[in-house]
Amino acid sequence: MKSSYTCPRFLAGTLALGLMLAIAPASAAADEQAFAEAVDQYRKAQWSDAYGRLIPLANNGHRDAARIALFMYRYGVQLYRNDWDASDEEIESWTQLASQRATRRQAPAALRQKMPSWVWPCADAPECHDR
Repeated sequence: MKSSYTCPRFLAGTLALGLMLAIAPASAAADEQAFAEAVDQYRKAQWSDAYGRLIPLANNGHRDAARIALFMYRYGVQLYRNDWDASDEEIESWTQLASQRATRRQAPAALRQKMPSWVWPCADAPECHDR
């Protein structure tokens, strides 16, 4: 009888888990960088580019990207003079993400400086910072 530590399935599962754990932080950092770039485009009034950058982030579960993309979708014509597209599934997903309670974490420094308070309302509030 083979030991579970040498079983090919065990080794493959361990390798897959290790890869997922290694990729997750890099993916989160890439998402935050992409979000910072989207916010930068938004601040430069490059609305279409910002919306286009926010969509994949929102679709991948980025709560703040979902909140901003949903706002831009809902008020596109009135505020941005643009009628952006989004599927019913995207709108539903973004609405659910946007309604989730914010986690208690400090906004990345680069974003605190770039984002208006209505985008990240508690960016400078002490209760939103890590303790």
